[in-house]
Amino acid sequence: MNPNFARSWFFKLILRDEDVYRWDVAPPPKKHSNPPDRPEGFPGKVYDLEHEHVWVEGLDLKCARSLEGFSLSDHREMFVAFCARTNVRFEPRYVAPQAFEQLEL
Repeated sequence: MNPNFARSWFFKLILRDEDVYRWDVAPPPKKHSNPPDRPEGFPGKVYDLEHEHVWVEGLDLKCARSLEGFSLSDHREMFVAFCARTNVRFEPRYVAPQAFEQLEL
């Protein structure tokens, strides 16, 4: 996540050192092309800024589909929804990521 850019977030679930599930929230323009051998339920292209990547055997996380109802959600709402979807319990108090300044070299 880069808090300096509005709605530029990625939430990922890693299981045994393998990426198995991810949510992308990206600023426009954004589109994702699914592979031609994608399973049923995955469109050829995903144009929604909020979309999920689902692990598919042989394709890893290359298959995406839209996430409905999150176009107005902030980082906290997306994080809570991602944790609920992945059955992850987040114990500490949520604190939004802080913006930072890039160092000039």
